[in-house]
Amino acid sequence: MTEPSWWAQRWIAALERMVDAERLRQGRWHARAGRVVQLVVSSGGAEARLEGGDATPRSVAIRLRELTASQWEQVLEEMAAWALFSAHLLNRHLPPEIEEVFETAGASLLPAPRRDATCRCTCSDSRHGPCKHIAAAWYVLGDRLDDDPFLLLTMRGRGRDQVLAGLRAHRRSAQTSRRHDSDTDPARWTDSTVALQAAARGNGLASAASLLSSETSVDTFWTAPDGTREFDPGESLADVADTPTEDAQAVKRLEVPPFWRSRLDFHEEMEKRYRAIAARAELCLGDSS
Repeated sequence: MTEPSWWAQRWIAALERMVDAERLRQGRWHARAGRVVQLVVSSGGAEARLEGGDATPRSVAIRLRELTASQWEQVLEEMAAWALFSAHLLNRHLPPEIEEVFETAGASLLPAPRRDATCRCTCSDSRHGPCKHIAAAWYVLGDRLDDDPFLLLTMRGRGRDQVLAGLRAHRRSAQTSRRHDSDTDPARWTDSTVALQAAARGNGLASAASLLSSETSVDTFWTAPDGTREFDPGESLADVADTPTEDAQAVKRLEVPPFWRSRLDFHEEMEKRYRAIAARAELCLGDSS
């Protein structure tokens, strides 16, 4: 059996802080028995209906505190600055770093200890605290979150389409700003360009380092520069290339390029290809020696 995701485990851990052991046991039984016949997730929380046997149908409401508009803007701006968030979200995965982003905005992604979540049930037992019906709905919701982490973001106030659209908007804005800076001050390098040049020199790629001049921007990294010389078959590869100390070191300092449309992680795929290129180059070096 596959281990639940870290966010699903944290979701269940939040329930365990609120509910006693006996109600947790009863809640697990109700969840496994299929007593939760309906579960609807929406902005601000979820609503569930429990039925089965001779028991009276029960309605459960789980509410989470939604982020304000300004908090969401801060979250999206921070997430847009790091390409890994978009890549993970498109793969229906939440990187652990996302919690720090929400904390920076003065909010919480997963239920916080102090009354961040409120629960109600139509049974009389819920007047004394979260009941077995609430626990059952919480467990079933945890399974849903494990499959689709966007539901967690939905309960905080923004759905999948809104989050992805917000990330795209912030990334476009940042790219426009960088282009404007480059146009008004051609001598100004972005941090990524400087890092690429340093990485190229550090790996012995002198030709790559020379291409990353003050006239080169990260926006043109993926295009062939003017004046790139072709490799002379008569010269040794050892004269122009060294084995890098880390695969795709330069590429890792870039954001995911706009032409990347795969659901696979861009940087992981680039690492695989760089390793294959390095292996082929070493084979050629061995053949030429």
